[in-house]
Amino acid sequence: TMASGYAGAGGIDSAKDNAMLTRILSASLSAPSPDLTELAAELDSEGHGRQLNIEIAERVLMAKLSGKALLAEKLRYLMECSRACDEVRRDAKFPPPVLQQLPKVQQML
Repeated sequence: TMASGYAGAGGIDSAKDNAMLTRILSASLSAPSPDLTELAAELDSEGHGRQLNIEIAERVLMAKLSGKALLAEKLRYLMECSRACDEVRRDAKFPPPVLQQLPKVQQML
């Protein structure tokens, strides 16, 4: 599976990675909102499972954005994601290997 190679790289805790990205992107694949049901089904068919990680974060982000009709809603969502990145960094509740994913997420925003 993808998870095996992924978890081995730097020993990232996939559950914590999932928790951090769920918070930043306001998205859950385990209980997908209507804007994520199609993506969740795609990921299932690809055998990815329902854990959010940096490799699928961009797809989740695009799905969330395409679910918002108005540009103002898209921008507000991106601002919220960016603010959540700052909060996650400040709280320091996640271990350093997980926090090292933050710059990659911020580049997507």
